[in-house]
This record gives sequence, C-alpha cells and structure tokens, in this order.
Amino acid sequence: MCGIAAIIQYLQQPSSEPGPSQFPVPQPPSRLSSAPSLQRRGPDQQADLVVGAGRIHLGASVLHMRGGSLEPQPLRDAAGNVLLWNGEVFSGAIAVAPCASDTAAVLSALTQGTRTVPEVLASIEGPYALVFWHEATSTLWYGRDPLGRRSLLRLRELPQSPSSQPWASIRLSSVVSDPSATAGDGPSAPCAWEELATDGIASVQLLANGGAESAWHPWPPGGVPLRRAPCAAWHHAAWLEQERAAAAAELLARLSDAVRRRVSPESGAQVAAPRAGASSGSAARVAVMFSGGIDSMVLARLADVHVPVHEPIDLLNVAFGVEAAEAPDRLTGLAGLEELRALSPRRPWRFVEVDISLQELLDARGRLLELLLPASTVMDVNIGAALWFGAKGEGRLRTRGDGAGGASAEVAAAVCRYHQDATGGDADARQARPAVLDARLRCEDKQGQPCVELSIDWVREPVAPPAEAQAAAGALGGLPRFRTEARALLLGMGADEQMAGYGRHRTTFARHGWTGLSEALDVERERIWLRNLGRDDRIISDWGCEVRHPFLDEKVMRFLAELPLPLVCDLEQGLGCGDKLILRSAARLLGLTRSTGLQKRAIQFGTRIANRGVYGGASVRGDIDLSEVVHPRAGGGAKVVGTPARTELNKKKRGPRRADEA
Repeated sequence: MCGIAAIIQYLQQPSSEPGPSQFPVPQPPSRLSSAPSLQRRGPDQQADLVVGAGRIHLGASVLHMRGGSLEPQPLRDAAGNVLLWNGEVFSGAIAVAPCASDTAAVLSALTQGTRTVPEVLASIEGPYALVFWHEATSTLWYGRDPLGRRSLLRLRELPQSPSSQPWASIRLSSVVSDPSATAGDGPSAPCAWEELATDGIASVQLLANGGAESAWHPWPPGGVPLRRAPCAAWHHAAWLEQERAAAAAELLARLSDAVRRRVSPESGAQVAAPRAGASSGSAARVAVMFSGGIDSMVLARLADVHVPVHEPIDLLNVAFGVEAAEAPDRLTGLAGLEELRALSPRRPWRFVEVDISLQELLDARGRLLELLLPASTVMDVNIGAALWFGAKGEGRLRTRGDGAGGASAEVAAAVCRYHQDATGGDADARQARPAVLDARLRCEDKQGQPCVELSIDWVREPVAPPAEAQAAAGALGGLPRFRTEARALLLGMGADEQMAGYGRHRTTFARHGWTGLSEALDVERERIWLRNLGRDDRIISDWGCEVRHPFLDEKVMRFLAELPLPLVCDLEQGLGCGDKLILRSAARLLGLTRSTGLQKRAIQFGTRIANRGVYGGASVRGDIDLSEVVHPRAGGGAKVVGTPARTELNKKKRGPRRADEA
C-alpha cells in the first residue's frame, strides 16, 4: 500500500509547430512525496521522478507489505516505463510468486504481451489505484479498481489567462494535497478535488507541440457483475430451505478463501517494520475493526482459522465519550470477545478499547477534515472519526492474562441481558415499550435576529444499558495502554450492501417486493465506491496500515450477485434474522451463536459519536463546531448537548440515504 501522486502539465492552447524544447515547463514547488499525508500512508520509502520531457512529475510513499525486501517506487524498467502502484493482487490473471512483491509483476504485465492496459487491469482481482507511464507512446494511464477500494483523487486546473500563464495541469493524489483548492469562494465552497470514477481508466497522451489528448476507456466486458440476473423461480421455491443451507456453506467457503488470501504472509499480511508508536511485544500481523456484530465476528473467526494459533489477533473496538464503557459497540464487542475465546481458547485475542474524548476529537478536527476531502458531511465526519481512531489502534489492552477473568464473565452476562432486552424477546413487548422523546432547544442570535430552533428525535431503543452492565464494565479499569502493530486491517464493509442488512431494505421490500429489493441492492453496489470506499481508504491508511475488505472480494461478490435473492435474505422474518440471512447461517457453521442474532447497528451509532438530532447530510465546512454534531454522551456534559442553530444541520430529509446511514 502506498501514497501516490502525479502532476501532468500541458499547454491549453498548444503551438501548431512541434518542438518541445521551446516550451520551458514550470517546476512544482516541492517534491510530491514529501507531503505529510502521503508519507503517513507510506512511511517506509519516499521518492520522486520526472518523465515526459519534464512535463510529468511522479511521487510515491511506500508501505512495505509484500516481498522479502522493499520494492522502491516510482518503479522504472529498462525501457523507461514507470509504475506507481497502490494495491494488492490477490487473484486473477497476473501471477505473483508467494512472498513476492506484486508491483514488479504488474509493471511487467502492463508492458509485455498483446493485451491493452484496460484489459490487463481488468484481469486483476484485488484493490488498487495506479499511475502508469508508457514511454514508447508518451502516455500516462491512471485509475482505480472497478470497485474503487483505493482512493485516487483528481484536480484539473486551467490557467487564469493563457497569455500570462499558458500551462494547465492535472493533479492526481491518494489524498487531497491542496485543501485550499475549492470550486468557489469562501470557506464553505466545495472542494475542487474529485473522486475518480471507477467505470474505466483514464489516459493522457503528451503531444510534441506541448498539448495533450485525454481519453476515458471503459472496462472491457466481464469482471464482477454489479447487476443481479432476474430469476422467475423466486416466488415459487419449494426447495428453498435446502438451497439456503447449501448457499450458506458455499458462501462460507468463498469468504474463508477471501480472508485467507488477506491474512497469510504471502499475501502481504506481515509486519515488515513496526508501525510508528506501536507497543513492544509479540507483533500481530492482522487486526479486525471489531464491534462484536455479525460482520466483524465472522471476519475475526475466519482470521482465527487461517492465522497460526500462537499469533495474536487484535480486535479494535472504538467508543466515544466519558461513558465509552456504555457504548453499544463496546458491550457487543466484549460479548463477542467471550464468544471467540470460548471457540478458540489458545488464541491470544487482544481486545483494544479505543476510548476517545471530545477533546481528542476536537484536536484531530483539521487532520480529519483534510483526509475526508472531498467528502465533507456530518456523517462522513462521524464515520471517518470512528475509523480513523480505530485504525490508530491505541487504547486499553484486554487479554486473557489481564487478571480480569472472573469479571469478564460478569461483563458477558450483563451484555447478554442487555441485548436480550434491546433486540430479543417478544415482538409485541418490544413494540409496546414506550419511545424516548429526545428534544433539544437552542437559542442563538443570528446577525441581530433572535433564532430559536428545536430538534426532536424519537428513539425506540434503550438510551443506556442496564445498571449491572455499567457496573461490570466499569469494574475492569486499570488495563495497560497499548497500540497495535498490525498493518493489515480487516473491515466488514460490503456485507450490508450485498445481503440487505440495512433497515431501508425492509422498507423497499415491503413496498416493491423482490424486484424492487434486487434493484436497490444493485444501486448499493454500484455507488459504494463514491459513498464509502475512497473515504475509508484515506482515513484508515493515514496510520500506515492497509484496509482489506473480504466481503468485497471479487469471488464473493460474484457468488452473491448470481444467487437468487431469497437465498440471500428473507425480509419477511424479523430483525436480526432475515436480514443477511445467508451470512447468519454461515456464521453458525463457524460455531458462532449469540452474535448471529444481533441487529444491524451503523458504526456511528454503535460507537456513540453520532447525534441523531443532526441531519447526516449537512456540511461541516466553515466554522461549525464538532461538539455540536456529536452524540451528547460523546461530549461528556451539558455544555455540548444543544444541537446547532443552523437550519442545514437540523434539516430532516426524506428519500434515499447514504449507504452507511441506516
């Protein structure tokens, strides 16, 4: 995994007379790889290179994940071709020897044989973003994998006046390298950087007269199907239960293989050098962003299957506020830890309690907002903050030998009672439980005019766990501080989008049946690159680690897309049962029990950072205080309970929501 950047310079109005020597190309102000945000992504090596008669500047910062020795970048071959590679080849047509770097293999495949550049890249199974200079044709290629699992941003700059400044440029970067570039005036103007689309790959050919020709090349047919094939037998399936069992077993086999290819040393799950600030001791190669929910439990259990039993696996659990021990994800995480310990007692499970205060969040505001760009909504901040602090992996360490064995069982029992109350039991009793009215009132003077705004939120789940869960969780303080060394981080992104895990999928099914649900899942998969994956890559990679998505493995996605939808889910069944039905069945095959019945809880609510009274699509540009948009308990006091007196933040909006909002 790397941070990559490039600048392509060309004349907006090129001369009709060829002759590159008559065009003195302006130089960039500094080395591209020296940008702090790129260096944090690739702490092991940084270098720059100039090609194309000085008109193309390339920079890379490398995180060494694969191979016995570091492969420097930019990587240049004997013919002058250059590759910037931020990715992993897990499968496909390009062969990579065990424990070998895939960067050289990709460069060789791009420059040898008869296949075109789009054909070579389409044959790769794995996440990537790349910049490739082809010397013989003076062409620069750049793009992302068809799912968009790695970030690549583009900024197109035109000269103010061709007569005074004739050079235009295209800037590419894994992260925004110039946050001041906006598409308008003022601090609230949108960022001019854009997420590069994933439906093809771009090229820029430099011309002898100083100009350039740009083109967009759609992917060749094939690859991962994003559209589900219609099935006339959906509504008349007498064989349904038998087929569901077979489908769950096949999904488990494919998921197991996907995890194996992401946690084995030959696939780059190794620690070539300790992460900055990591704790000493036995190094973990693999960590899991862990909430104790069904997605992260399956990933942790499969990692347990494929990682040697003597090696630790780090479970990173994030919660916000002075009452972090009460956060829903902390409680389910502790219960999940007990379940994993029972299934694999010899494994050194390391549960890292990442507790974040409001002050820590405020201190990180500038860095977070810059990494998120061009994403900039309240929801992006909420999810991004949870992932950023989680990927850092610094907190209190809970292990088998932490001296809390007896109290740990007490916590598990309290957590179990809490979740039986919150998600289990009789459906009529749950419906009859009175809702909680959460109202906040704030007065503020706006340019001399009084303003009073009310935000109301109806919450049907308990706002706090039972007192015994609070007492048990609070009794286990005094754990040692710890920071994970793992550079490979498993994340459950993609499970809900493919297996109808969100609450809105039930609404769609109730209104439009199987056909409407199938179409909605198609849309989910097609837009995940824009709404989630680029943002998450920028956030997590900032700590010198690499996010890996087993649920977005090409073979897993292909299998799920080709299955009749009633084998994937059954939304006529209750919450925590019919949603992601196939995954819950696969989890039981792994020996998981209690966690297979938990309902979906989005990360921003499980970690208790999101304020339900604030509209998630509101922008956080300008002078908006983060204390106004987080959950009141994340603030730790009445000082930040009020919701902002900004109409945009309080706005309630009907219609489609973000893929990570429900």
